[in-house]
Amino acid sequence: MAVIRYFGQIAEATGCTREQISLVNSDLKELLQTLNEQYDLDRFQKHIAVNQVLVNPDKACLIKDSDEIVILPPYAGG
Repeated sequence: MAVIRYFGQIAEATGCTREQISLVNSDLKELLQTLNEQYDLDRFQKHIAVNQVLVNPDKACLIKDSDEIVILPPYAGG
């Protein structure tokens, strides 16, 4: 199972800080589209990390069942 973690206002919008989903070699764009349909996440600016590495959600990124996807609100500071 892949783990999706939400923080800040995004966690408030989803009503959870963590959920598990089953993936079969899916594309990050497809996953984000599904999550947007479920939670209307497009209304938020966000950063995406896969396995603790920030990724560009507009570029192809293959994700699999063992991955951790983190959706973060914008942040400031060092």
